[in-house]
Amino acid sequence: MSTTTLKIIAAIFMLVDHIGNFIPKTPIFFRWIGRISAPLFFFCMAWGLFYTKNRKIYLLRMYLFGVSMSIMNDLINNIAIKYHFLLIKNNIFITILISCLIISIIDIFHVNPIKDKKYILIFTILQLFGTILIAIIDFLELNLPFYISNDLIGAILCNVFLTEGGISGVLLGVLLYYTKQNKKTLTISFSIYCLLYSFLFCTNTVAQTLLKLKSLLPIKIYTILYAIATLFKIPTIPIYGIHFYQLTSYHWMQIFALPFMLSFNMKKGKGYKYFFYLFYPIHIYILYFIGNIIR
Repeated sequence: MSTTTLKIIAAIFMLVDHIGNFIPKTPIFFRWIGRISAPLFFFCMAWGLFYTKNRKIYLLRMYLFGVSMSIMNDLINNIAIKYHFLLIKNNIFITILISCLIISIIDIFHVNPIKDKKYILIFTILQLFGTILIAIIDFLELNLPFYISNDLIGAILCNVFLTEGGISGVLLGVLLYYTKQNKKTLTISFSIYCLLYSFLFCTNTVAQTLLKLKSLLPIKIYTILYAIATLFKIPTIPIYGIHFYQLTSYHWMQIFALPFMLSFNMKKGKGYKYFFYLFYPIHIYILYFIGNIIR
């Protein structure tokens, strides 16, 4: 399969997933099937970044689409509040962008470690500044203009903790980039990722552990551990009698993206680059309004 074929397959899985997400009373297996989509898009991103002739333009294009979608989300959410619609937060562009930035920083380090220190410093400052800024806004309960949300600030500053999928999604992109050329390594590493992801994000293990540590550790250390779990979007509320955090914990279905990755023939295909850039936000907004109207 070429990159184009994989993107089309990923887009179909994504469409099914978002139908399940936005349209009421849709069978839960729509969301199950949809878990295959994101890994395939990250895999295609890995090869796209590898083959692109101009990485700066690639990153800039992703950034502009990501920030534009965040602005559009805020405008729609402002209307949604008036009509009591659900809010929209989807924006995988920024998640992919941050993966690409981390990959680029690592690649520069291998070529010029001294020059790379500047990029590491800039990236670190952006992460700290964005995280602290959002924390202050939330703590002080500041009323920002309707067109400025935490998600938009996170998109502009490329904050890893405020992206769709969080840091786990960002790390998946990095993982697939550095394992994409060896099918054995890809299989092992992606399988381990799916196992760890399911353990951390789909079970109640971390929450139960934090609850037990609360009486054993100093409150400052416990607070730091709790904050880290929260930033990483790991479930922190203990639920008794249920092994899985939710009965709808279907993220382990990501593993079924692997056969499609292994079938990649290292060919680009016909491309249709801007079709996928436009299809993502357009289909989300259409399904979002349909779902809210019939809800």
